[in-house]
Amino acid sequence: MRKINLLLSVIFLVSTFTACDKKATDDELFQNKEKKGSGFFEVYNTESSPVSDEGITPYIIAGSNNGGNRTCNDVEKAFALPEGFFLCGEKLDYTDSESDFYDLFPEGLTVTVKDGKFVSFAMDSPIRIGDGFYKVGAVIVKGSSEANIYYYENGMLKDGGLASPVNASGASADLSNLSFCFVECENNDPIVIAVKSEIAQIFEEGGDSRNWAVSDGELFPFSSIDKWCSRLGVNYLKTDTVYDFKTLFREPYVSIGNIVVNTGQNDEGEDCIFIDVIGNDDIRLIKSYLFIGSLSELTDMTDGNGCPDYTSWEFTNLVRSKKQTFVIPIE
Repeated sequence: MRKINLLLSVIFLVSTFTACDKKATDDELFQNKEKKGSGFFEVYNTESSPVSDEGITPYIIAGSNNGGNRTCNDVEKAFALPEGFFLCGEKLDYTDSESDFYDLFPEGLTVTVKDGKFVSFAMDSPIRIGDGFYKVGAVIVKGSSEANIYYYENGMLKDGGLASPVNASGASADLSNLSFCFVECENNDPIVIAVKSEIAQIFEEGGDSRNWAVSDGELFPFSSIDKWCSRLGVNYLKTDTVYDFKTLFREPYVSIGNIVVNTGQNDEGEDCIFIDVIGNDDIRLIKSYLFIGSLSELTDMTDGNGCPDYTSWEFTNLVRSKKQTFVIPIE
């Protein structure tokens, strides 16, 4: 079985629906200790601390705000990036109460604060904003009158230990506000999963009744087709997630189990995605077909009826059981 080529973050959150390998325009992030022109950028970019959990050294940069607040546009200038490189998030003030902020971050981005100073962020996958998918390109962490800039050259899904600059007290000031600068993934075709299974419903008096079942989902890309695939639900691939599993024929298309997605390691110590297709107590799975790949691959892989050719999906399980497990190594 081949490894599926999904770049994952260290804690196995499915990371790149897409490749977000945008580069800075210079070979280096910027030429440290070189003046950036006139006006507000007549000061030097300065290395700062603390270094983040992912090993990112923050910088203090120049900007137009005397109070230390910086914008994503300031970050673009300091790191010699083209104007408009970032999609700029709102500056959100910290409330000093259990990681609360006075407004919300984009859906799919989780932000926590420890001890009122140290920031962690995580995404299950690049988040959808408008028509694009985005990772974190930079984080502006403001405390007291200074801000640290954590810049992620290729985009990042998670990091921790971010804080404002260490001051004369030898520690970072309490968090005042936080800003995220997002970088768009160049390929916006997300990774999705879909399942089709032949099932048997076991009767107490003996015997069984055969049927088919399919994943329920967020997307129904074949809904306009008057065939079985109009009922095929497709889901964006996310870890620690449960999807519903429903009968395909014989209305009312009832739920007969779940599809559970997790991550971990196999017996060889390889990082893997584990996908369990689980039937209810009276259900036995006869054979299951799993699609995992880009949405365009799924919709392009059709038979003569316009439905996806599920028999050509790479991952199959032919062991009759109440639960069938797919273990997919991650490259």
